[in-house]
Amino acid sequence: MKKIIYPFIFLLAILVFPGCAKEEVDTQQILKVGAILSLTGNGASYGVPAKDAITLALDEFEALNPHKKVEVFFEDSQFDPQTALSALQSLQARDVKYFVSNGSSVSVALKGPVVQKDDFLIEVGAVTPLYKDGEKNTCRLALTADVSGQKVGQFISNKLHAKNIAFLTLNDEYGTAMYHNIKKQLDASGVDTKIAQTLGKDDGDFRTQITKIIAQQDFLDAVVVIPTAGQAERVFKQLQELGWKKPIISDNWTIINQNLHDRSLVEGVYFSNYDWSTDETEADNILQKQFKKNFQEHFHYAPPVIAGNAYDAMWRILDGWNRGKNVPEQLATFIIESKNAEGVTGKLLFDEDCESKRDVRIDQVIDENFEKIY
Repeated sequence: MKKIIYPFIFLLAILVFPGCAKEEVDTQQILKVGAILSLTGNGASYGVPAKDAITLALDEFEALNPHKKVEVFFEDSQFDPQTALSALQSLQARDVKYFVSNGSSVSVALKGPVVQKDDFLIEVGAVTPLYKDGEKNTCRLALTADVSGQKVGQFISNKLHAKNIAFLTLNDEYGTAMYHNIKKQLDASGVDTKIAQTLGKDDGDFRTQITKIIAQQDFLDAVVVIPTAGQAERVFKQLQELGWKKPIISDNWTIINQNLHDRSLVEGVYFSNYDWSTDETEADNILQKQFKKNFQEHFHYAPPVIAGNAYDAMWRILDGWNRGKNVPEQLATFIIESKNAEGVTGKLLFDEDCESKRDVRIDQVIDENFEKIY
């Protein structure tokens, strides 16, 4: 791939990662990073932008540090934990000790083997609370289900004033985590879950589940819908075709994805979202503006938030390694103790478990655009 060299990266180095331009060159060291991402199938809309963002970060780093050697090995998890685990084991056999991943079920499968070998993993998309393990070598830069679930539940009860809800969610770790955390808040608010239907990540037809929900539509106030990105368009089309007329609530991974080509299908849908706009806005700072511009120019699409997460995660690895943090535990400590790091997704503050809190909001699809409403 053609190397990307932007004047912006030198500003990046000075303002955000000053160590990048000042460390002594060590041509003997090679940093190996394994990126285990969902590059094909129904999760490709998550993994491909993450891969592109990691590539962008790497090219910028190499432009600043031409004598430093970094190798990134991209592996396709297929959004499947067993496939991801096989990829991890293969990479570990090649002496790879630093990893980036996306996906709740994948992250849960990978964390144990990473900790056992004292390696390092940073997750850029998983919502599941099960990833939290008290181990600082397993970091996360992503909005979690406990945070977004609470917000969604509050919105349903306080703003929609709903009393009876249906769920149509994935049966994997991602969907289960969202279901339980939204329902927890709804239960506390006195909102009743009348019916809950699940779908598999590889399912292609959802009419059986939707028909069961539609049969109770007269007694329902809204439905929560969380499929994979690759299923989103068909799910919403079938909801429409089968006659669902009431509010729909979803999340950013479902609504903001490249597989959802027809936004008219989700017109009016409410969804939890990061405090992030895919397109450039007046509120963006210089880092965000330049990242979005560079990403768009090179990859020909606007970066979703997972691209921002992956870009920031890769730069944290690169910056720490470039400052001599060349043991996984040292890198994790560096990330946790860095309190002034600013990334394209905002402040990069990590707690002692190496978890970074992300803010959440509720948006609505209005005239095929996304508007913050809560």
